[in-house]
Amino acid sequence: MSNDWINPQIKKEIGLVEVLDKLVVISQYGMSKKLGLKPFLQEEIQYLIQELDDVSIVKSFMENSPQICNSIIRILKEIKDIRGSFERALRNEILNEIELFEIKNQLMVMAELRRLLLREEELSIEKIKLINIDDIIKLLDPEETGTRTFYIYDKYSTLLTELRDNIAHIEKQMWIEKKKSKGNLQSRLDESSNNARNESLEVLMIELENLKIKEEEEELRIRKWLSLEIKNNNKVILQNINAIGELDFMLAKARLAIETKSVKPNIVDKGRVTFVDGRHIPLESYLKEKGTAYTPIDIELHEGVTVITGSNMGGKTVSLKLVGLIVAMAQLGFYVPAKKATVGLFDFIYFSSGDQQSIQSGLSTFGGEIHGLSKVLNRNGKKGLVLIDELARGTNPIEGYGISKGIITYLKKSTFVSLITTHFDGLSNIKGIKHLQVVGLKNIEVDSLKAHIQKQDYGNQILEKYMDYRLEEIKEGTKVPKDAILVAGLMGLNKEILDIAKRAVEEVDR
Repeated sequence: MSNDWINPQIKKEIGLVEVLDKLVVISQYGMSKKLGLKPFLQEEIQYLIQELDDVSIVKSFMENSPQICNSIIRILKEIKDIRGSFERALRNEILNEIELFEIKNQLMVMAELRRLLLREEELSIEKIKLINIDDIIKLLDPEETGTRTFYIYDKYSTLLTELRDNIAHIEKQMWIEKKKSKGNLQSRLDESSNNARNESLEVLMIELENLKIKEEEEELRIRKWLSLEIKNNNKVILQNINAIGELDFMLAKARLAIETKSVKPNIVDKGRVTFVDGRHIPLESYLKEKGTAYTPIDIELHEGVTVITGSNMGGKTVSLKLVGLIVAMAQLGFYVPAKKATVGLFDFIYFSSGDQQSIQSGLSTFGGEIHGLSKVLNRNGKKGLVLIDELARGTNPIEGYGISKGIITYLKKSTFVSLITTHFDGLSNIKGIKHLQVVGLKNIEVDSLKAHIQKQDYGNQILEKYMDYRLEEIKEGTKVPKDAILVAGLMGLNKEILDIAKRAVEEVDR
């Protein structure tokens, strides 16, 4: 996966690595597809749409024909990686009998899979179609036994047949001579006949050795010929290997879509990200283990800047990661965890949340953030998805506000789709940007919640339970609710301190 599109740290931070870990392929060919996973870029939009249509076909097949699907999986489990032997054949090396056996075995497995797929019209997908390889199998099974074993068959060569017949005849003669020698218990008068037998055995042994050398030479010639035939047919076989990898990988994608209750995203050629009831798969799994419900969110982003505000425990960071994850999954040809989604294609995905890599390299949090963002801003003109968590939080509030305002003003004129969370008041009032607010605690009954918290020792968990993580759009001029003082009060902060805090906020608002 290209670092220009998404770097390894961002893959990890948005949860893409965890999602890909859930993608279970069966064969080494499927694993090669997984490891070689690449995003579909803007010029490849039609290929992405086709990929998602193909995944849809496989997903329906898995749901409607589970028994046949299990048969396909059983065959895929028999698939072994024989590409190394093909590479040797392409280098004009002579394959040994074990390699020829493995190739024959795997070609017969391919043929079995092809017959099964041909019976299933529903799985008529171009990239998973297997080519008929019966003629190649016949090369390795000239006697048409139908068994998966292999040896250098007599049928390969008249000379080989004659040599083996002669070897068998001589071995039989030697056995007879040895039996006569062992059975001879007569006196010294018979020594001359025994010597004659020994001489005869020696002659037979020399003849046998010569025949076996010729047999080995003929077998080598046949193996060389078979290796050349395999080389000449490598395109067909490698095409089937590729198709098997595609089938395996597509089954894994479909299985993941079913397990995560995901949907096919609508792909568009503009900077847009919209989804209904989006779910962050790793976080949802984690909360499920804890017995806590996950709150899906809706979002609609277009080219320009959208700012999210709300309390620190309101899930703003998760919203950023969710947007990044859904875009990444869609662009990689996956179904996405939502009820409905529309996604544009991006040249890159950028996510900043303190930039641990820069911190580890000696830069401050703020320095790392600006260093990464500067490189992104230089890509203006490209279609980028820019996700920034708590912009400029690593510096003092006054300068942080000023720098944040400058960055947002610049980004709103860029070619990027930008989503930024912030704790700075006033940034959401910049003209031309969209403002989303975490619903938070504004709809709760404060007194009953406070009483509930006071009865328990784990108030933070109770707050999480009551917190509404959904996002709502705030229109210009609307007073934005603030949860921090409310949360502090619910958690038992001294009333005198709370009163001072409220007056201070009122003064700032005026």
